[in-house]
Amino acid sequence: MELRGANLTRAALEYLAQEGAGRSRWTWFPPLPDYTLETEALYWWQLGDLYRYSDESKAIVYYEKACTRLETEEIVQQSLAEAYLAFARQRYREKAYEQMLLPLKKAIKLRPAYQNLYYERGITYNYLRRYEEALADLNHALSLNQYDDRSYRDRGMILLGLEKREQASSDFKRASELRPMDVELRWIDCWGHIGLDPEKCGR
Repeated sequence: MELRGANLTRAALEYLAQEGAGRSRWTWFPPLPDYTLETEALYWWQLGDLYRYSDESKAIVYYEKACTRLETEEIVQQSLAEAYLAFARQRYREKAYEQMLLPLKKAIKLRPAYQNLYYERGITYNYLRRYEEALADLNHALSLNQYDDRSYRDRGMILLGLEKREQASSDFKRASELRPMDVELRWIDCWGHIGLDPEKCGR
C-alpha cells in the first residue's frame, strides 16, 4: 500500500505518538515501512522545532528540508513560514531592515492568506522609506483583516508623512474606534485631525 500527503503523514504522526509515550518528543524512531519519505520529513521537522527558539537559521534549514519532502503538507509549510517570520523579527531588533524582506517574501509565498506577514513587510518597507510598497502591503493586510487597528494606525502614519492628511485622519479614526481604550491611538487620531500640535491634544 502506497500513501501520499496528509493521510500518510497523519499515520506516521500517530505511530510516533504511540511509540513515544513517556519518551522525549525529540527521540528518533526507526523508519516506518512504506513511510520513509514522510518519516524523514518528520525528523527534519522535529529538528526545526528543537532550534526554533534558539537558532532561527538552523530551524529554517531543517524546516526547508522537511518541506522538500512534504511540499503540500500545510503544517510543515506553516512551521517554515513562522521560522522565516522569527528570523525577520530578529533582523528587525538588529535594525537590519533590508535583511527582513527576503524571509518575509518566502513566508508570504508559503502562507499567502496570513495577514500578519503583509503587515510585517509593510512596516519594513516603511522603515526603508519605500512608502508605496508599504501602503500596498498594509492595504492587502486590511483586505484580509479589516479589524486590525495596527494596520490602520501605521497606514495613517505613512499617509500623514505623505501629506495625505484626510486619508490619514480616516485611518486614525478607524484605529481608535477599534481600540477605544487606547490613549495613544486617541492622541494620534487628534494629532492627525488638528495638524501636528500635541498641546491641543492635551499631551
